Amino acid sequence: MSAERYVVLGLARPRSPWFARVSRWSTAGSLPVDFVKCVSPEELEARLGSGRAVSAVMVDDGLFGADRDLLGVARGQGAATVVVSAGSPRRDWATLGASVVLSEDFDHQRLAEVLRQHARPVGQSGPDPDPSVGGSASGRVVAVCGPGGTGASTVAAVLAQGLARSGSAGSVLVDMGVPGEQAMLHGASDDVPGLLHLVEGHRRGALDRAAVLSHLWWVEERGYHLATGLRRSRSWPALRPRAVEATIETLAQTFAVVVCDVEAELDGERETGSVELEERHAMSRAAVLSAVAVVVVAGPGMKGAHSLGRVVAELVDFGVEPDRILAVVNRVPRGRRSWPETRAAARSLLPAAVPSPVLVPDRGLEQVWRDGRRFPAWLADPLCERVGPMLGASPPSPAAPVPIRPGTVGAVSAADGVAAG
Repeated sequence: MSAERYVVLGLARPRSPWFARVSRWSTAGSLPVDFVKCVSPEELEARLGSGRAVSAVMVDDGLFGADRDLLGVARGQGAATVVVSAGSPRRDWATLGASVVLSEDFDHQRLAEVLRQHARPVGQSGPDPDPSVGGSASGRVVAVCGPGGTGASTVAAVLAQGLARSGSAGSVLVDMGVPGEQAMLHGASDDVPGLLHLVEGHRRGALDRAAVLSHLWWVEERGYHLATGLRRSRSWPALRPRAVEATIETLAQTFAVVVCDVEAELDGERETGSVELEERHAMSRAAVLSAVAVVVVAGPGMKGAHSLGRVVAELVDFGVEPDRILAVVNRVPRGRRSWPETRAAARSLLPAAVPSPVLVPDRGLEQVWRDGRRFPAWLADPLCERVGPMLGASPPSPAAPVPIRPGTVGAVSAADGVAAG
């Protein structure tokens, strides 16, 4: 008998035959295994996070709590993940992160072989954490954030409209606010499936393009799809972190551009010691980690400048490279003094590596939202010209001329347009 021993955590349905067999082999010494029975997914996760070395996790294929996040937690701790199935597996476990799938009639020799191939005995250094845990960078993802009331949701929608021209697969706007407001702004009905359904679909499997599109709202006038967000703040616990990451990755594989409207909240367990807070911010954290460009929207004035500097500093501390951040100061009042002062204040609070901020004039878009019309070119084009190159996309082609109704044109100075400092 080998001197090497494995620590294995087990989770199964009541009276599962394989569960009793592994326990018996462990007690009798037929396997070099310390088998720890868990009665719930919560207990299994708690044991994984207790600091004790774990070689492998064995879960039952038919268990409700066995999903992408549970396997992801195990992989993140360096443990092999073994799924035991009665008959044909009910899910694509390889996609969900399982190391191996065993038929439930396995014997102790087969289990010992699996452990030798996929797990590390206690006392050896564990494998590196799975690179898929903690966000992906596939596809062109843009995260748009900002303090409440600054117009970040509008900027996100504008980018989804403008960047839809960057590829034949189009763009999708994903509402990751808690609660989300894009459904209200777009006039989407309450019975439209959205982000919650997409994430739930990724907990126990993967979705193809047709299934993804069935969960989205098509915004025909502006040419992008919309994934509506949570309608109630209390729904966030249903969004498991690794299922959120998988959802973003699937959207990035389905669309040319994914624009995520997120909250400017990134604090997690490292900063606060709270796992619950990290899960509450799972959408923002996953979107920012996946994003090629992070757009920070702030208001004008002293408070806006302070908020802009704070959010950018938190992004840099979170690990976002400064050259991936674009600052946008929204609703800058008209006037020759306002623009230079706003530009100088924003620039003074940004790290040197952060590109020059974009200034957006205070020209209300309430009627555009109410009528469901396209956002005007004076807003969309300059923003996309700055974000497009960050995504590796060519600048958008000039928009077609738009008829102007008599009486709508006033005397506008050069400072009243969108500008970069």
